[in-house]
Amino acid sequence: MAASDLSEHIRDLPTPCFLLNLKRIKRNADLMIQRCQAFGIKLRPHMKTAKTVEVGLIVTGGSKRRICVSTLAEAEFFTKNGFDDIIYAMLISDSKLPRLKDLAKKLSMLHLLVDNRKHIEMLNACPLSDGKLWSVYLAVDTGSAREGIPWNDNSLTELVELITSSAHLKFSGLYTHEGTASYSVRGSEKVGEVANTTVDRILHIVDRLKKNGIMCDDISIGATPTASLPGNKVKDITEIHPGNFVFYDAQQFTIGSCSEEDIACVVVTRVLGQYPKRNQLLIDAGWSAVSLDGKLANGSYGLFQGQPHLRLVKMHQEYGFVSCDPEKLSVEDFPIGTMLFLYPYHSCATAVLHQQHYVQQDDKVVDIWTPCSQW
Repeated sequence: MAASDLSEHIRDLPTPCFLLNLKRIKRNADLMIQRCQAFGIKLRPHMKTAKTVEVGLIVTGGSKRRICVSTLAEAEFFTKNGFDDIIYAMLISDSKLPRLKDLAKKLSMLHLLVDNRKHIEMLNACPLSDGKLWSVYLAVDTGSAREGIPWNDNSLTELVELITSSAHLKFSGLYTHEGTASYSVRGSEKVGEVANTTVDRILHIVDRLKKNGIMCDDISIGATPTASLPGNKVKDITEIHPGNFVFYDAQQFTIGSCSEEDIACVVVTRVLGQYPKRNQLLIDAGWSAVSLDGKLANGSYGLFQGQPHLRLVKMHQEYGFVSCDPEKLSVEDFPIGTMLFLYPYHSCATAVLHQQHYVQQDDKVVDIWTPCSQW
């Protein structure tokens, strides 16, 4: 966006808004890239968090190659902007096949997830032209109970054999997201245990397939906690696909995935009202700017930057209710119009609510990024 369109000073920003710290984003990306290089594995960043070309360039090191997306709109958006080697990291349905087929024509590598016979039948009934094959990853549930065939399911090998025997499909590897498991623990030791268990379970599948004459070229695992605190076995897989790491958030801070200084996004809000009798402030950021996706242990929907004694305890659509610890603060300490900066509990859920992402470098607003939206 042209510099003339920017509010140069943070104090002039409209509120509520989503503000990104460019220095922290670049540092988070560089550390994850370096971590992968140290382990000898590849990074396939998941773009569902940021949804912008600018972040895509940063996390791919400018290559525009090897990403994940979670919506067809994201796949189309990044394809249009020159990205390739994309995993559509959602299960497929009949209604999505026409758009997937169009994407497969435009991309040199589009990869899909399957976890049952119906998915395989759908793709076989809709072959690609010009001798091209659907690239398929088997989605595996290693403990998160989301998509994927359970890692110890006896029918897993049969599903892979269906893929490898098809004239229209190519078996590209295994994909798992250990989000639920890794998000439910705290500290590097526990997160590392989840990461190691995930690797063990995936490698168990690789061994089963090898005994049946099937080689598995790619093993893609990932969630931000286990990518940030990866344990000692991650070197035995081929790639990780975290997304949240580029921004981090208050939830990742409590897990131990990052420090507060690593959190690269805030919701900027202003005080609208003071209510001394109930020790509360009213702010202009409600659930339409912050989201209701999770709370900290103290009941707050996020962590206020530099204000540990404030808690966002309740939200309406456009209003937020902030409680002050009366032993530490007075509501009069925050005059109407005061700006507050909230690290959201879940940055993915918050970022998607904002049509513009303001970008901060030092104390200036230097750009506005426009994320992909819809599905």
